[in-house]
Amino acid sequence: MHPTVKFITFILSLITLQRLVFCAGLLFNTIVCIAMPLNQNDYRFTNIRLPYDANTVYCLYQDDNGLIWLGTKRGLINFNGFNFHLCQYKNNLPNENVIQSIARIDKYHIFVGSDKGIRMFNLLTWTYEQDNSKLIKIGAIRSLTFYNGVLYIGSRDNGLFIYDLKHNKLQKALSKGAPEKFVCTPVIHEGVVYYGSSRGLRSYNALTHKIGNVCLTHNPTRLITSILCDKGSNLLWVGTEKGLYLYNIRTKEIKEIDILPNTVIKSILRLSNRTILIGTEDGLFQYNILNGQVVHSKHNIHDTGSIHNNRVTDIIKDNQGNIWISTDNGVSAITHPSFFNKMNLSTLSSEKIGGNVISSILVDSHGDLWFGGDNGVFRMKGNSVEWHNTESANHPLKHNRIRAIREDKEGTIWLATDGGLASYDFASKRFIYHLIKDKGQFVNWIYDLQDDQNGNLWIGTFMSGLYVIKRNDLMHFINTPYIITQHDRICPDSVSAIYQMSKDSHGNIWVNSNEGLAKADLLNRKLSFKNLFMDH
Repeated sequence: MHPTVKFITFILSLITLQRLVFCAGLLFNTIVCIAMPLNQNDYRFTNIRLPYDANTVYCLYQDDNGLIWLGTKRGLINFNGFNFHLCQYKNNLPNENVIQSIARIDKYHIFVGSDKGIRMFNLLTWTYEQDNSKLIKIGAIRSLTFYNGVLYIGSRDNGLFIYDLKHNKLQKALSKGAPEKFVCTPVIHEGVVYYGSSRGLRSYNALTHKIGNVCLTHNPTRLITSILCDKGSNLLWVGTEKGLYLYNIRTKEIKEIDILPNTVIKSILRLSNRTILIGTEDGLFQYNILNGQVVHSKHNIHDTGSIHNNRVTDIIKDNQGNIWISTDNGVSAITHPSFFNKMNLSTLSSEKIGGNVISSILVDSHGDLWFGGDNGVFRMKGNSVEWHNTESANHPLKHNRIRAIREDKEGTIWLATDGGLASYDFASKRFIYHLIKDKGQFVNWIYDLQDDQNGNLWIGTFMSGLYVIKRNDLMHFINTPYIITQHDRICPDSVSAIYQMSKDSHGNIWVNSNEGLAKADLLNRKLSFKNLFMDH
């Protein structure tokens, strides 16, 4: 994927997090693109200190919306790219500070494991729900793994537990002999759960409910601290308190990797087909599987670009390819001096039009990039750039203020502008304006639009409300204005301004108006207003 496309995807995810104001002011006369090679030998780190005296971070997790969740000594913290938010306990629930593990179980709930059991955080109400007595009785939690409707729970003192969420059934994986302690990192491979404990590497068959033991060395009780499942090659990378091992699930063979003898390994991440990252109590190691090369990154008090702290507790790679590292002194991220590359707009276009404060961004179905703002819109197709502006001889516009750029399901690019509604003609590389007239007046202030599954365009305006017009009908009205009828108007008189519209994954259209948030009834062409202030 082109690095600029990665950045646009990231920006769009931020917009879904209602950070539009930030995005609108982010780009001024420049485009910023992410270019971060992760196979370099000498990493540079961007270090993030946390608020609330919560700099001891035990675990990291990224959800489907791109939000980063941190388990810290002060509790659960959410990071949306700009701000940290401490998820406080409410409803008289006791405040539990130390969060050792995080697992997302469905669209609206996160489980967190602490020294006082498991608690569930509701993403809709942004509060913890009442405790499940079964999960509290397990005791201190060290790891959570959710797979196929089942939560595998590693406890500090009582072994491995299996919780079937659908049937609300909790059972313990029974083990003969001495009690298992410090169960960590359950990973699932072909129906078998592999986990580490004070009794070494263990296997649990979910069908037979039997526990097996994998002896790593002559010392079977060596404490397992982390596991990485390399499913493509049926290998387990196993971190222990005394170094790194490789276990072949098929052949049952154990191999000691002698690169980190007597090193406590806390976390392992597969970075590429030849490289893994290893977090230890002595910093971060990059290990090249093919040639055996090891690069060691440690904290240096004289270098602000070094890792924040040498005790690395967890490593994850987010959906943009960035690496997050939790330590005993905050979070570090692997970056590069060229992480942000600024390109002046004047260098991209031969037209001397000036700058642009960008407020609307689109990556279309062809991979072309569209940027709109207060000085027109420009399209990036590969290395070519078109700047559409009132001063452009080749790509003229009627008005420079671009409110929104949208692509409908037919592949047509639409502009919502302060000078009316326009669609892009790929043949002439120009925008064509579709005139709309209501009560004898031209409707010029178009703020947003969306297409629906019924072939309609929902057109939001400033001062004129919301219109619903057949897309194919409107395409024919260019030189002749489309005359609005009563059938086209769907808003009550009190709704005059439509600021923004968004379409969710189910095809529903949500409308932000001067009367608040509304959901569009696509079949009956009506708006249903939602009360965002809940009493409970």
